[in-house]
Amino acid sequence: MKYVRKGEWLLLAIDSEYHLKTVNEFLNSFHMPSKEQNHLMQIGKILLNSKKTSGEMLMQKGDTFQVKAFENKEVDFIADDVPLEIEYEDEFILIVNKPRDMLVHPDNKEKNGTLANIVANYYLQHNIQTTVRPIHRLDMDTTGLVIFSKCDFIQPQLDWMLMAKKIKRHYYAFVVGEVHDDGIIDSPIGRDRHDAKKYRVSRDGKSALTHYKVIRNKRNFTLLECILDTGRTHQIRVHLASIKHPVVSDELYGEKYDFLPMGLQAYKVEFKHPITNDLVHVVQKCLF
Repeated sequence: MKYVRKGEWLLLAIDSEYHLKTVNEFLNSFHMPSKEQNHLMQIGKILLNSKKTSGEMLMQKGDTFQVKAFENKEVDFIADDVPLEIEYEDEFILIVNKPRDMLVHPDNKEKNGTLANIVANYYLQHNIQTTVRPIHRLDMDTTGLVIFSKCDFIQPQLDWMLMAKKIKRHYYAFVVGEVHDDGIIDSPIGRDRHDAKKYRVSRDGKSALTHYKVIRNKRNFTLLECILDTGRTHQIRVHLASIKHPVVSDELYGEKYDFLPMGLQAYKVEFKHPITNDLVHVVQKCLF
């Protein structure tokens, strides 16, 4: 879909896909809640051809849909002046590398030392006046790609895409022992009743499915590519430990190896852009 940004406003050119569709149907495709749709139309933050509209209004090819998608908001985390490794950025989305031994965000906004605080600093330095909105998380010891939304309008769409598995996330897992065959681990995961920090394979847990593919073997270690059908906490770490191939230096589910960091990297993300429908494909070099 073609778009133009004018200050706080996002202008979208209605194409044949939405010809004779209602404004509500169009907004539903972005997974905007009905209550919010009605509120924004009532206060004039959603327009059709520069005029106030209703949800039942039919749109035609060539119409211009306008939404106040980039309203200026205060950056809502303490800024940490640390260099940010940017892997992809446009007006709507920011994809960055999270270092190891760092949380994606703090447990409250009065704290710092996390990726969200570094992103906050980047926003302030570049006059990006919006809140810091990570779409997903990585474990503290895992490095790799994290997606942030820079635009209120596409936030619900990105959240839905993640839940509906429309955002593909690929991981490298450097594990103990030699794995010779590709496989699938289909085992539910629940909390470990004996250790509040841990999870475990459990018949009473939530369904969890991990695909793994052997990349290479070396000196009693194996590099795997893992793709998740579900997003349970510690899923890759729990699943690989359950088949006796724990992630290297994962002290929670295996053991620490001297001079080796934890062997888990979120190295690739792939999805259709919520506005342009172009493929966003970001890949990092393997660290192992």
